[in-house]
Amino acid sequence: MKILNLIKTFMLLSLVAVSSCSKDEIVQEINIENQLNINVNGIQYKSVNEKIGGNENCDKLFISASYFDENKIDFTVRFQISKSGQLLKVWYEEYVLPNPAMLQKSIFLTPNFRPLSTFAISNFAYNEATGETNFDFTGKVFLENNSKVERTISGAIKIKSLRTTTCSAVNTGIKFNSEDLTLYSFYEERTLFPNQTQQHKFFLIAATGCI
Repeated sequence: MKILNLIKTFMLLSLVAVSSCSKDEIVQEINIENQLNINVNGIQYKSVNEKIGGNENCDKLFISASYFDENKIDFTVRFQISKSGQLLKVWYEEYVLPNPAMLQKSIFLTPNFRPLSTFAISNFAYNEATGETNFDFTGKVFLENNSKVERTISGAIKIKSLRTTTCSAVNTGIKFNSEDLTLYSFYEERTLFPNQTQQHKFFLIAATGCI
């Protein structure tokens, strides 16, 4: 009888062990389609799936990724990149938590005129057919209206499929090329009015050379 009880106990423990393994396997099988690995001033963070997204519009990629920890920090990083991989702008905003009475959003940006002087992306890949996008990034962004305050950020981002949206405005710009300087413009604000007229706000970028 004791032997029978021991056998039953062993079988029960085996079932518990199998059940525990199955639960672990279910957790590990979560499908990660979008992922952000980012280091902000020496601290590592990671976000996945719905925290990362973006779209392609008028030959430019607009990518946004966020991270939230109710006891520490809440931040969002945004990238504006051409389809060919040219960095146009980085926007980083953060709230330092957890004191809700002291919440104040801080916005950090790359220099408008020469973003490549402080920031770079590498290993860029964009599949126009599927929207799959991957790249690494590293550099510094500066507090809006006070360039003495900065954040150093680096990491990698991958997105399974960026949405493509209809370009409703004429894709225009200004460009200059020489041996010493590559200068071009991009606009982040375009307005299409009911009478089909358009308003464009241009921002100049020096890709190479000195001004």
